[in-house]
Amino acid sequence: MTIIIKQPISFSFIGQRSNNEDFVQPVTQDSRLFIVCDGIGGWDKGEEASRLVSEAIVHYFERHPPDTLTERYLTDAIQQAYLSLAEYLQQNPLLSRMGSTLALLYLSEHGVFIAHVGDSRVYHLRKGCILHQTLDHKYVLELVAEGIITEEQAQTHPRRNSLSRSIGVDANNLTPKIDKPEITYLTDVQPGDYFFLCTDGVLEQIDNEILSIIFRENHTEESIIEAISTRCKNITRDNYSGCLVPVSEVIKENELNTPPPKKNLWTWLGLMLCWCITQLGYAQKGTTYAVVVGIADYKIADYRTGDLRFADKDAQRFVAFLQSSTGGSVPVQNIRLLTNHTASKNSILKAMRIFEKATSQDRVVFYFSGHGMKGAFIPHDVSTQNPNSILTHAEIKSIFKASNATTKFCIADACLSGSMTARQSWNMVESKTLAPSNVVLMLSSRSTQSSVESGIVRGGIFTFYMLHGLRGQADTNHDHIVTIKELYNFVSKGVKSTTPNKQAPLFYGKFSDDLPMSFPK
Repeated sequence: MTIIIKQPISFSFIGQRSNNEDFVQPVTQDSRLFIVCDGIGGWDKGEEASRLVSEAIVHYFERHPPDTLTERYLTDAIQQAYLSLAEYLQQNPLLSRMGSTLALLYLSEHGVFIAHVGDSRVYHLRKGCILHQTLDHKYVLELVAEGIITEEQAQTHPRRNSLSRSIGVDANNLTPKIDKPEITYLTDVQPGDYFFLCTDGVLEQIDNEILSIIFRENHTEESIIEAISTRCKNITRDNYSGCLVPVSEVIKENELNTPPPKKNLWTWLGLMLCWCITQLGYAQKGTTYAVVVGIADYKIADYRTGDLRFADKDAQRFVAFLQSSTGGSVPVQNIRLLTNHTASKNSILKAMRIFEKATSQDRVVFYFSGHGMKGAFIPHDVSTQNPNSILTHAEIKSIFKASNATTKFCIADACLSGSMTARQSWNMVESKTLAPSNVVLMLSSRSTQSSVESGIVRGGIFTFYMLHGLRGQADTNHDHIVTIKELYNFVSKGVKSTTPNKQAPLFYGKFSDDLPMSFPK
């Protein structure tokens, strides 16, 4: 994969501070490595710390060009940054400690590598939609994840600005333990995409919703930067800096065009035949029919725990994935999207009639994001006076059972969704007279657990990791096929680490571990 970019645009402004402690690594159109750093507030010489960290990592990349950006490689690079900070402290004995955040983007022939330490962010955007963002390493976010405080309490917590990870050195301990960088690997990159690295000062005035609007309504790189600068100018207290990397072209390397050296013709033909057979086996067959439901605004606002915040947006993101090439380019006429007031029980059941069109070569997908209870999902128009107003798992099972589709997916991001695996709710035993099929339940939590939303990712934690996994992050063997086993391993690890001891996803049903889920480029 060759990723060709337009001229990147960088900016760095002092805001209302007395000095600028941000540092944006100078780049050109030929650059592959992009870095934005922010000196830690309250520590010494933040402007020097951010520069030293960035330059040390750049020098390491120049001396040891990476083929693949592994955690080990990046840790070694960051080690050089620690050594650079330690050396500066030794040369300036009046200083006590220095540190910086790190936001890093690296474009390689294998894909895009994103790494970060601290609260400087990296975004991946397409047509105004945020496909990926890094999650801040902050002390209060760890407290929220552990259930010690709420997200609302985190906003006013006295340590709300304290970092849980950074690249920092204390004069009394020049060989500290290195905070682990978080690395993300992306292969779903298309012409017109943007990567945006920024310090937390940008985020004072620009949240994810505003950022999406800026990228959606501005069609040139210059106008995007102008809109961001205008939003922050004369208002933002902190330094605010960033680097915009526009993708102009993505060239996929076709290894079949040129036979590799040192192989005779018969060997090469054999390899080509194996490749073709493999691709035919993995290719998605038939048609996909999908019903996607997301309910954040309930008719009865105080039902159970009240309204949700992002369930409708998660449904919209899932539809965008289905319509992408990675998700199978499902045509709009094959998708029924129901959000908020349009997602009544009768409307959902009526929409699911589209599954009657499926043949034995097709697959059907039901996605639900909203409130759940044992044995049922909660539609928009639920009534506490009418027990029949809930959407029971048994009703969904009945519709799935009546469908002729070979592959059937039920995906739920709802509390207690694991109760769907109960035998009386979902019987996986098939008649021997029927053709073999894949029945997959992808559930956000166990039957006794809640499913968590996050204001940081502006969505359900389960859906966040599921979509990122489907877009390529779960493709651990880099074969451009995300299998259900790879997806489960990625989603389970991500959800469990973000919500310690609170939420554990469950994939249940009748399917092969090699069942292909998506085909990231």
